[in-house]
Amino acid sequence: MLLLFFILSIIIMLCCIILFSELNIVIDNLEITNINEIICKPNRAKLQIVFLKKMRLFSYTIKKLNIKSKIKPKLDVKNASLNLIKNVIIKNLNTEIIIDVNNAEILAYITALISTIIPNIIRKHVSNYNKEKFSYIIKPLFNNTNSYYIKLNCILSIKLVHIINAFISMLKTKKRREKNERSSNRRFNAYCNGKYKEHDRC
Repeated sequence: MLLLFFILSIIIMLCCIILFSELNIVIDNLEITNINEIICKPNRAKLQIVFLKKMRLFSYTIKKLNIKSKIKPKLDVKNASLNLIKNVIIKNLNTEIIIDVNNAEILAYITALISTIIPNIIRKHVSNYNKEKFSYIIKPLFNNTNSYYIKLNCILSIKLVHIINAFISMLKTKKRREKNERSSNRRFNAYCNGKYKEHDRC
C-alpha cells in the first residue's frame, strides 16, 4: 500500500511538472554579420526548465551557437517544428538590424518589410507586452556595400506539454506514413502477382 502511494505521488508530481513547467530559450548577445571589420562578441544561449514561471529546475548553457550549420529537416520534424512555433511566447526581444544593398529601392522595400514583420511577430507571440522589454532598431545605410549586421537578445518560452504533444504527433505521423507505405507495397505486389502470374512476371 505504501509502495502504491509512493508511485502515485511520483506520477502526480511528474504530471504537475509537465503541465506547469516551460522551456525557456535565452539568447544572449547574438551577433551575425558579413562585415569583416566587425569582430562579433562571443554569443551564447541558455536552455532553462522553469516550474510555475519562477522555480528553475534545469539550466544548460550553449557557449557558442553554430549559425552556419545547414539543417534539412524531414517532413515530420518540419511539421512538429511549425506546431511548436505557433505556441512560442516571446518574453523579451531586443534587436538591432543594420542592412545595406546596392539598390536603394530594394533596400527601402526590405527595410519596410522587416519593420512590418517584427511588430506582427511581437503581436502574435507576446502575452504581456512591456515596452521596456521589447525594442527593435532597423538602420538602412544606402552605401551600396551589400552588408548586414544583426544583434539579438531575446527570451523565448514554450510549455513542456506543447513539446511533448509535438513529439507524440511526430511519432504518430511517422508510423502512419510507414503503415501507408507498407500497405501500398502489399497492394502493388498483390496486383502484380495476380495480373502477370501467367507470364511469370514480378
